[in-house]
Amino acid sequence: MRFLMYVVAALLPFLLKGYVSWLIGLALIYATISISWAILENEGRVSMGHSFVVGSSAYLSAITYLLFNSLAAGFLISIPLSAILFYILKRTTGKTAFVFATFTLSLLSYVIAPYIVIGERGGEEGFFILHDLPSLLFSSFSFVASAIVFESFLKSKLGYFARAIKSDELASRAVGIEVEKVKLTTSVISSAIGSFAGLSLALYFSHVSPEIFSLEVSVFPFISYVVTGGRKEYIAFTSIVLFLISSYLNALLTGAHLLLYAMLLIFSPKIGGWVYAKGQERLKV
Repeated sequence: MRFLMYVVAALLPFLLKGYVSWLIGLALIYATISISWAILENEGRVSMGHSFVVGSSAYLSAITYLLFNSLAAGFLISIPLSAILFYILKRTTGKTAFVFATFTLSLLSYVIAPYIVIGERGGEEGFFILHDLPSLLFSSFSFVASAIVFESFLKSKLGYFARAIKSDELASRAVGIEVEKVKLTTSVISSAIGSFAGLSLALYFSHVSPEIFSLEVSVFPFISYVVTGGRKEYIAFTSIVLFLISSYLNALLTGAHLLLYAMLLIFSPKIGGWVYAKGQERLKV
């Protein structure tokens, strides 16, 4: 059922026209970011630095495009770069410290990005990418592919081991789960999906700027997760709806979407509890 919903969501931009089509296509990219984030959460790691994964992919793709006329080179570099950094943070920090470590990584990226200059390009203006690739098709394909990987991950032995580590890492080691291998694998999968999202954003706007490292990009998946009541399997659909609502509010009043995010975070325990309770009621029925 969810697979069909993923496909319908991916087809919507092609069935609609104009700004609405463009906006839904962008919502699919943000949903892909949330899927990447949820892979780590399944292991018990809450990332507040996912803008680094997305931004490094976009920036490296733009830079290698500028230097070597190759988007793929930067994209491929970004996957092991993000995976290794996140794995190192997993090895050196606990679950709580991981949140702050990734948050710091996101902030540092945002601060450093304006100083990335190649020749006369870059800086606060960022990099422009002139291409004729079908960016909407690429974004939709990336979303569906990421959703399929995510669903397969949740049902796989790897996903089960990741949840076991989230529950009790010491007990997981005791029963023979290769904890470090699981941590590395989830880091790679999450980074690959996040890198696809970053490349999708670069293609979608034909431009990359320091704003891609903004805190908003990092916080968005967490807020989407909160709204699902912790049921991460629905995070993609929640992300699409949340993004569309926040974009509408921002169109009415600049910055209003940030107020929405703040309110959702403030009332997150009640919202999550209510959604979870409703989900349990449906399961009983």
